[in-house]
Amino acid sequence: MDESDFYGRLVPVRHGQIPALPDGAMTIPAIKDGICQRCATKINTPWRTPTSTYCWACANLGRLSDDQFLATIPEPNVFETDAMPCQWQGELTPAQRRVADEQVQALNAGRSHLTYAVTGAGKTEMLFPMLTAALQAGKRIALVSPRVDVIVELAPRLREAFKTDFVVLYGDSPETYRYTQLVLASTHQLLRFRAAFDVIVVDEVDAFPYAENV
Repeated sequence: MDESDFYGRLVPVRHGQIPALPDGAMTIPAIKDGICQRCATKINTPWRTPTSTYCWACANLGRLSDDQFLATIPEPNVFETDAMPCQWQGELTPAQRRVADEQVQALNAGRSHLTYAVTGAGKTEMLFPMLTAALQAGKRIALVSPRVDVIVELAPRLREAFKTDFVVLYGDSPETYRYTQLVLASTHQLLRFRAAFDVIVVDEVDAFPYAENV
């Protein structure tokens, strides 16, 4: 694996692989004190094989056992920023511009912000000014959704609107992970990261499994 594959990520490795890790990589036990260090789930007694204990809760990301470690390198934010990353030629309405300006203000202030609007209101396009400002500032961004269909739909729209390269991650994604300033992913994929992002945008936050649970 390339050194950048470990930037801000939790990469499962076994004991014999640790000497081959890049310089600066840190390791933590995959399961410590009965808690999975990837998804923070308490390990239940039945979650065992004849030789090890594993985490059933996040096994869909690849089985994680107590004979493994999670390797990581702190996020360095080593990106070549583009002065004009957005190439979208559309225009926002005055109401949309007001919402977009509020998002930029929240970004600059480092605070959370909720944009609530009906389907078809242009929420994606309203994100473009804030995403542009974050990219210009060299921030690493995750645009995520609990719904894979939303991610699949957003990918071509973002590729058309932005020159910035990005990787698309979800359960059956044909793409292999690579280090990019912008990451488009299902929310479940965030379990593979650790303190990687300066900005996280959650689209469809009211969808399963977050409905009535946020």
